Amino acid sequence: MSEVTPAKGEPPLPRKRRRLSARRRLQFAALTVVIPLLLLEGGLRLMGWPTDRIRTIKKLINFDPETFDTAIGVFRPGITSRVSWPPELAYTARINSLGLRGPETTVEPAPGVFRILCLGDSTTFGFYVEEDETLPQQLQRELRAAGAERVEVVNGGCGGWSINDEADFYSERAHKLKPRLVVLTFCGNDLADLKRPRSNYASLKAQLGEGGAGRIKRVLYATATYELLLRIKIASKQARLKARGEVAHPLSSGAIAGEEGDRLWDLYAGHLTRLRDELRRSQIPLVLCYLPDAWRLQEGLTEVDDGRLGALCERLEIPYVSAYPRFSARPVTELYHAPIDPHPNAQGNAVLAEVTARFLRERGLIPGR
Repeated sequence: MSEVTPAKGEPPLPRKRRRLSARRRLQFAALTVVIPLLLLEGGLRLMGWPTDRIRTIKKLINFDPETFDTAIGVFRPGITSRVSWPPELAYTARINSLGLRGPETTVEPAPGVFRILCLGDSTTFGFYVEEDETLPQQLQRELRAAGAERVEVVNGGCGGWSINDEADFYSERAHKLKPRLVVLTFCGNDLADLKRPRSNYASLKAQLGEGGAGRIKRVLYATATYELLLRIKIASKQARLKARGEVAHPLSSGAIAGEEGDRLWDLYAGHLTRLRDELRRSQIPLVLCYLPDAWRLQEGLTEVDDGRLGALCERLEIPYVSAYPRFSARPVTELYHAPIDPHPNAQGNAVLAEVTARFLRERGLIPGR
């Protein structure tokens, strides 16, 4: 068909625009998103990002399926990393070849060594303290100084864990360490952490099983843009809390009460019973240690977790040691990183280790001279 031309003196006919295919439209849309993100990523990297200041412990987590399956802990084996957020509390975390924080050790204890496994969350792992200032290392020094020279204390803590994570971790991995005694530390946010639809330990395993999708996630998590999004998220949350006149208490059970509190305590009791029963089958004693709530101490509030936890342990016939009397007798700023952070400092861990060591000796749970 011949092309129609306009008559002489008439304006030219508009050219018919060629319609883009669906594939071309998708490619164009992708470029309009990808190019700005690449420019943003490049600009942030020129500024020195990612800084890892927001990720903190996340940069230690092992997302490699092969090494995860052969290790015990959930951290990248054999790395030493500087955790630099907040900068005032920067510390160095050394991960041994088993994927646990602390000095090198073997999967099974050496002959004649009495091994204690410490389970817990960030307070056991040792947020914001150096390796020799952590609870497990200070507990080992206390016991050895008291005559138990052949005692070894292994750090099985991980930030963000609660009793469900700890019970699963022991059942699936940490039992290979062959401990003779397990010390579990309770922190106030252990109850609130049970609200999650899936535990942190289960979430980590799910990411390992995602194959290519998991690898893509791990690459994205390492970008400067991801850190920027995290910072925006944290800043907006803090702004909302400030606007409502609320204060976040990250290591407290202060907001847990009523029927919701009873439900979470029942959940905690169920997982604790599961851990106790598994240890009993191997004739391994379990001791539960209570770390007092820094916020309650600072505000002079009535202590509630200590009594409830003690009653639960009495019912389950689990030895229970509370550091509340010692902690309540001293200023919060001496034992915690307050006012910057509610985690115990080196001195707080020392007091907790001293109380726990004395309890273990008095109960005859460790070998003497």
